[in-house]
Amino acid sequence: MGFPTHTRIKQVKSGDKLQQYVLDTYDDLNFLIAVATVNLLNSLRYLEEGSEIKLPPVASNSTEQ
Repeated sequence: MGFPTHTRIKQVKSGDKLQQYVLDTYDDLNFLIAVATVNLLNSLRYLEEGSEIKLPPVASNSTEQ
């Protein structure tokens, strides 16, 4: 699975977890803090039902030739 090339938006449903959004989108929990920061979240554990979570694209550092 590749990284997203555009911002994805998820609407939070009851029981949703930020960690699962990050794993589903990036397959890497190292992006958890960055996603929380982009979304101005005060907590990594609590998501407000009905709110939207933005999952931004990842900038590529590779140079293809």
